[in-house]
Amino acid sequence: EMCIRDRFKVRQTTEGPFREGTLNLSKYNVVKMERIMQTLFYLLGYTREDLCEVDTNKLFWKKARTHWNEKLLEDFQNYTPLGPKDGEYKAYQKINFLEKNLDGLVEEDVRNYSLSVSELLICLKETIEVRKA
Repeated sequence: EMCIRDRFKVRQTTEGPFREGTLNLSKYNVVKMERIMQTLFYLLGYTREDLCEVDTNKLFWKKARTHWNEKLLEDFQNYTPLGPKDGEYKAYQKINFLEKNLDGLVEEDVRNYSLSVSELLICLKETIEVRKA
């Protein structure tokens, strides 16, 4: 079962003090560490066609940010990492890909860029860890 601390972390990111900072990312013309945002999108079932440059896995923020909204945060808050997942998943939407997508990101560097994005990274890592368990 997802521990209370992990569920609180998701709630804090989607409802608490970091919520506004997270939502404000949609106002940015350019974002750094876009693999964090991409991982959240893929975890929630968005496709490359929704988010990326044509025929690539490179996040196109101008396109992706149109999906960076209240619904996205609500979907993340309601996401349950436990139990079987129904439906068809593309390789890039599977947990192993999502975990590798976050490899190499240094939490301190992310924190220096944005506290909201840092909290999102921590929350995503914990969600993936619970999903893999």
